[in-house]
Amino acid sequence: MPLNSFIGSQAVTFFFVLSGFLITSFLLREKDRTGTIQVMSFFRRRALRIWPLYYVVLAAGYLISIFVIRDTDSNILRNGFLLNALLLPNVAFVLDKIPEIIVQLWSLGTEEQFYFVWPFLIRRTTQRQLTRALLLIVACWLMVGVPIHFLGGDRLRALVFRTRIDCMAIGGLLSLAVLYKDQAGSWMDRCYRIIRHRATGLLGMVSFAALLAASYQWKLSLYQLYALLFGILIVRVSSRPGGWLETAPLKYLGKRSYGVYLLHHFMIYLVFKNIPSLLEIPGPWGDLAVFVLASLLTVLAAALSYRYLESPFLRTKAPPRPRG
Repeated sequence: MPLNSFIGSQAVTFFFVLSGFLITSFLLREKDRTGTIQVMSFFRRRALRIWPLYYVVLAAGYLISIFVIRDTDSNILRNGFLLNALLLPNVAFVLDKIPEIIVQLWSLGTEEQFYFVWPFLIRRTTQRQLTRALLLIVACWLMVGVPIHFLGGDRLRALVFRTRIDCMAIGGLLSLAVLYKDQAGSWMDRCYRIIRHRATGLLGMVSFAALLAASYQWKLSLYQLYALLFGILIVRVSSRPGGWLETAPLKYLGKRSYGVYLLHHFMIYLVFKNIPSLLEIPGPWGDLAVFVLASLLTVLAAALSYRYLESPFLRTKAPPRPRG
C-alpha cells in the first residue's frame, strides 16, 4: 500500500473511532439527563452539519469530472450520482461509481449510516445491553471480516472495509468507560484505570510501532488493532483537559476540519493542474512544495466554506435563547 494511502486509511480509522466515542457520549448524556433521546432533533443537527457542504462538494465534483477532467460518464443513471446523493458513497466507491476527485466522500456514507442506527440503539438499551451490543458488533465484524478478507471477492472485501461500524463500536465502548468510570468495581471503572495507567501509554506506543512495522512488512490493514490504540489515545487525551490540544490554532483547524477533509482533493488537483513545474524540483522538495501549497489552499478554502456556507446552517442548530 502506498504511504499516502496507508496514512489516509489510518486517519479515517481514527476519525471513525473518535466519532463513535463522541456521538455515543453525547447521546448517553442526553439519555441520562432527559430519560430519552430526541432522535429527530439529533438527525436535524447532523444534517445541518453534514449535508450543506457534502452536497456542494458532490455537485462540484461531478461537474468538474464530467466537463473538465472528463473521467466520468455524464449519464446520472450510470455514473453513480444517485447513489452518492442518497448518502451511499461507500457503496458507490465499491462499485467504482464515484469520481476520483471526490472519492473521499465514501467515509461520509459510513458516518451517515452510523447516525441512522446509533440513536435508536442507545435509546432502546440499558447500559448493560448497550455494552453487550457493542461487543457483539465488534465480534461479528471480526468473524465476518477475516474470512471475507482472505476468501471473498474484491468488491465484498471493499464493502466490509468501507463500512467500519466496528470502529464506531470500539469508540462507543470506550465512551462508556469514561462516562461511567465512577461506578466502583464495574468494568468501566477497571477499564478506565487500566487505560489511564502510565504503563498503558508506553505499551500503546510500542504496540503502535510494531503495528506499523507489521503493516509495512506484510501489507496488512489490521485496522481494528489501530482502532483500539486510537481509542486508548482518545481516552487518555480526553481525561486531561487543556494542554496543547486547546491551543487557538488547533481549535481553529478543528472547527474547519470537515471542510479541510472534503475540499483537499480539489486543492491538490488545482496545484497539479496549474503548477506542474513544482514536481520538477529535484529531490523531495517538489513533493514538499506541492504538499505545503495544497495544504495552505485547503485551509483557505475550508475557512471560506465554514464562514459563508457552513456557519449559517450551524447557527440554526442552536436552540433559541429565552427572551428577557
